[in-house]
Amino acid sequence: MKLHLMGALSLLSGILAPASSLAQEGEESGRYDRALTAGYKVLMLCGAIGNSGPDGLRRNVQSVNEYELQGI
Repeated sequence: MKLHLMGALSLLSGILAPASSLAQEGEESGRYDRALTAGYKVLMLCGAIGNSGPDGLRRNVQSVNEYELQGI
């Protein structure tokens, strides 16, 4: 599970690094907002799935979208 988390965190850093340069260059702010939202979703998804485990509660992408990420 830690390998999946590390991969997701590297994906998150790849998403947020270009987003910060977009904001500094005065690019379209909608692209920056979408990049931040994507990073937030990845972080929440990894946290919810990574913290589920031995107690019998298993999480998946659909359950995280239904409960934590509804409306985002």
